[in-house]
Amino acid sequence: MTSFSVPINVTDQVSQENQSGSALPAIVGLSTISLCLIAVLILWISVLDDPAGGRPHVSVEITNATAQLDLGAVGVANVRPSMTPDPEDLSIDPQPPSTQIQVTAATVPDRVTTAPDTTVAASEEPPAASIHSNAHRLSVFPLDNMVARSEHGLIPKRSGDGKTPFSVYSRPQQFVPEGPKIALVIGGIGLSQSTTAEALVELPPTIALAFATYGENLERWKKLSRENGFELLVEAPMEPFNYPQNDPGPHTLLVDATPAENKSKLDWILSRTSNYIGVIPSMGARFTADENALTTFASELNKIGLAFVDPSNSARSIADKIVRRASTNELGHLPFLKVDVVLDGEATRASIEQHLIQLEELSNTKGLAVGYAQLRPSTVAILTDWMQLLEQRGVTLIPLSTAINLSIPK
Repeated sequence: MTSFSVPINVTDQVSQENQSGSALPAIVGLSTISLCLIAVLILWISVLDDPAGGRPHVSVEITNATAQLDLGAVGVANVRPSMTPDPEDLSIDPQPPSTQIQVTAATVPDRVTTAPDTTVAASEEPPAASIHSNAHRLSVFPLDNMVARSEHGLIPKRSGDGKTPFSVYSRPQQFVPEGPKIALVIGGIGLSQSTTAEALVELPPTIALAFATYGENLERWKKLSRENGFELLVEAPMEPFNYPQNDPGPHTLLVDATPAENKSKLDWILSRTSNYIGVIPSMGARFTADENALTTFASELNKIGLAFVDPSNSARSIADKIVRRASTNELGHLPFLKVDVVLDGEATRASIEQHLIQLEELSNTKGLAVGYAQLRPSTVAILTDWMQLLEQRGVTLIPLSTAINLSIPK
């Protein structure tokens, strides 16, 4: 209560003294509590040695677990900590490597197509190992100086120094024994994937393989075939007598086509694969009987440097005469070979075996005979059986290029 007996602006000393006296006990109490808490905290830190600073944690006793671990139970026992194999390991070979790869019908789907698709799936890469352990590996990729660019892709050509695809991509010439000799060509490679795989496994690389123009995965089969020593031909569809009722396909060489049209079709055929030594007709009875069309074709082959193999059993074929005309002093003789016996005109075992006997008789009479057959499972099986005893009968199976060289006029 204000005292009106005190002048204005003069402090009421009694009131101030009363207020100061009531605040002092509260301050002293708070200070005492703070000092006690600090003392307790200091005592806690000094008594306990806790690096975790009071954080929640768990202490676990660690024992030597490695000494109790059975390494054999987890499959790592006896592993040597080194990149160098143990000599004892090298002396043990529980599974010796096979000399043949397994290319079977179960691993390659059987598809027959007329689509000119050469795309190779990544999962279909050819095996790196050789099918035939004694095969002479041949070049897989064409030489840079022996390819030319056409509207359809790369095609073979002679090199600047005169080397030909026939001479460069042939098997190395080896000693040819005296006596009867036989050369064989199997056509239709690449149409049936499973049968092509079977042929590469079962047939010797001495036999030449003719790649079907409309076959699939030709680059894949080319790589595997060349790595295992097979000589290759490429099939050229040619006009038969009953064309177009019997149509070999959209790239068929026709008698009435212009030279430019046939040249474009031939370039497409030759661009389908590479590293082949020559061309063999597919059908083509009318084409090989036409002088003008066949002369243009043979001249083009000789300019490129490819061989020409005529499988026609038609009496109208004039291939032999046209080849002599296409040969020139400048380019030399066009490599040529006429097939003597078509083995599977009738695709039965009895017929094929009879034609094989005929082929052997011709080889004994002429010294050299050439046989041709289309790729079929039955044909592969019959040829495999026949060849097992061929050497015992005194007949030598020779590469196609060797047969061609033996036939070139001296």
